[in-house]
Amino acid sequence: MPVIAPRLFLLLLLLAPSLAAATERLVVWGLSTQSEWDRGTQVLTETFEERYGVEVETFSPGSFNEQKVLSAIAGGVAPDLLPLGEFARDWVGRGVVRPLDEYLAADQARPDGIRLADYYPATLELVTFSGHVYALPDWSIGFGLYYNKDLLREAGLVDSTGQPRPPATWEEWFTCNQRLTRRDAQGNIVRVGSYPGPYLPSLYTLTRQQGGTFVDPEGRTSRLSSPQSLAALSWLVRFGDYFGGRQRLEAFKSAQGAGRDPLFTGEEAMRVEGQWYITNFARFGPDIDYDVSPTPHLEGYPQLNFQLTTTWGIPVGAHHPELAWEFLRWYLSAEAQELKARETIAFTRNRGQPFTPFTTANRRINQLVADRYVLDNPVFPEKTRRAYGKFVASLEGAEHLHPVLSPAGQLLNDELARAYEQASWHRLSPEQALATSQERVQQALDLYWGEEQFPLVEWEPLFLAGGVLALGAGLWGAGLFWRRLRPLGRQRRTEALAGVAFVLPWGVGFALLLAGPLVLSFLLSFTRYSVLRPARWVGLDNYLRLFTTDPLFWKSLGNTLFMLLGIPLGMALGLVLALLLGRALRGMAFYRTLYFLPSVVPAVASALLWVWIFHPSDGLANRLLGWFGIEGPLWLQSEDWAKPAILLHGLWGAGSGMIIWLAGLKSIPQHLYEAAAIDGAGRWHRLWHLTLPLLTPHILFNLIMGTIGTLQIFAQAVVMTKGGPLDATLFYVYYLFNNAFSYFQLGYASAMSWVLFFLILALTLLQLRLASRWVYYEGEDQL
Repeated sequence: MPVIAPRLFLLLLLLAPSLAAATERLVVWGLSTQSEWDRGTQVLTETFEERYGVEVETFSPGSFNEQKVLSAIAGGVAPDLLPLGEFARDWVGRGVVRPLDEYLAADQARPDGIRLADYYPATLELVTFSGHVYALPDWSIGFGLYYNKDLLREAGLVDSTGQPRPPATWEEWFTCNQRLTRRDAQGNIVRVGSYPGPYLPSLYTLTRQQGGTFVDPEGRTSRLSSPQSLAALSWLVRFGDYFGGRQRLEAFKSAQGAGRDPLFTGEEAMRVEGQWYITNFARFGPDIDYDVSPTPHLEGYPQLNFQLTTTWGIPVGAHHPELAWEFLRWYLSAEAQELKARETIAFTRNRGQPFTPFTTANRRINQLVADRYVLDNPVFPEKTRRAYGKFVASLEGAEHLHPVLSPAGQLLNDELARAYEQASWHRLSPEQALATSQERVQQALDLYWGEEQFPLVEWEPLFLAGGVLALGAGLWGAGLFWRRLRPLGRQRRTEALAGVAFVLPWGVGFALLLAGPLVLSFLLSFTRYSVLRPARWVGLDNYLRLFTTDPLFWKSLGNTLFMLLGIPLGMALGLVLALLLGRALRGMAFYRTLYFLPSVVPAVASALLWVWIFHPSDGLANRLLGWFGIEGPLWLQSEDWAKPAILLHGLWGAGSGMIIWLAGLKSIPQHLYEAAAIDGAGRWHRLWHLTLPLLTPHILFNLIMGTIGTLQIFAQAVVMTKGGPLDATLFYVYYLFNNAFSYFQLGYASAMSWVLFFLILALTLLQLRLASRWVYYEGEDQL
């Protein structure tokens, strides 16, 4: 017995993690419970865990790009529940989520069941496809025109009683902008009436307000250049021209990216925004006398409100679909939504951060929460309650603000933005811009619907052949190694085996994590593949499209090759720093560390910092130029200056190259400098005829590594410019990324990656070939 007890205790100790893990776990993506605004969600989730005895694991993978969800589903690790958000219609069309019809049918017998009749029609349209419901709406945010009443009074925009009169139509909105906008002596905008936002007015919404569409009902034909779209784009171009071109407007608009919102600083008089801005006014502009009016409508067309809705769906491959449905029922119930609103309002109020709950897609719950916790709540000022009530009322009959249900939905959205940009910058006429974008969307639709004419890829024989080849190569290598090992003595064989043991982990990693994906990428470059649809052989079609029918391929390649100009600039600056910091002076280690620090700053943080530095009116760069009487450019908002601005940003990290130059300078024997000085050589002669020749191996290294790094430039475009303006910073890898993970043309993106690989290989071999003519290695005559 004394022996059995310790063994039993040890067994229970070993089994404890397994027993603990036996608790059923529900994985929910996108359910944030960390911020103060999420206090109600946290309480709601904890309540569900107590009632059902399960663990809810929440995970927020940053922005919900499609590639994250599709990769999880394809990899067999799909979450049990996830928000569809702006991708709802696109994901439904792709078959990403499973239909909820059987759950909804069984739910009708329950007194607390989900009732579709309680939801606003547009929110159900968003999740219904071919008569089936694939998701359930959660919150639904209406849009309205926020306006600063004091600024409207100042501009004389009042009615007969002296009360501020906001514009009712977009033409009136245009006229009000002319009276509200102020400029300084240089013509820079210092206050704007309003400017087109991401939602309203936009090419999408203005077209929809006229009853226009972008794709035919079957999803096969693009209608991007319809008369409605042309009228909408022409109006937007006319609006931008009033401000002296879109450049000036974008320069002012980027003030938000510099850390302030002009709506709260008095630099903007009105803006179309969502209901969430009620909370922003309460926090950042509590003293502003504001109100909300309906979204302006087009002259001659009826009022059309818009709403932005988030929806929840159960993805294909979910491990606990029934439990996910139970959580979704609870999360969207009146009891849970009331609990969420009450807890969040109380929590944020105690912290001095007022919060108004988001309006929901369920009209019954929406009115319940509004009546109990906002409209009659003395905690909120009268203007907050008034605005909230208007948003609740605006949801009835509103249309959704989501991408068109189309296989090319994301590309269509990008092309709407590209057409607006090309026309508003007057690079193309509105007709030409829409026609060009329509052609690209139509090409994508034709490729999608024409896939079935190509043969399917049979992966099993390919994997089997690859396995046999890999095994054969491994056996051949092992045999060759053994033949060379046998003649060696015992000690040398031991050393050789030890060397192989040390190299083996890297070799296995290379074979599994690099060689395998490389071969697969090469095969995919001859296919058409979009993750959820089977791959099909298309031969050289991807490569032919790249070189013959895709102008953005050449645009992105040209942008990337332009950035090679930064290599000699960065090398020269790094060498100058190394020469200055290579002296044996007191405190030099501190300065070396100081200049090296920028190279270890995360790329995203560095890019965000330089976005502020390059801000046209408030940035450090233009302020410094202003001290010398120079009017600075628009930098990142200028087609001509965007790439040079990124080049300057790259020079900030020259400290990394400085370390290599310092190592090279330290390797040069000091007696050579002493001999040159005795012979009468000055500093410049010693630098040109002694230092630089002896540094040529380091120059070659920096040149090769700089070329490889520059051709893969990516983060700057993503963070600083999003590839704009006018595709001026649409770099090759950024365009490759969009094709792979935004448009899901993985075969096309694989072809692009191999073109980039051979380009880098060719440039590297060329540099190595030419190096024999100018690189000097001590003790050798040539490379």
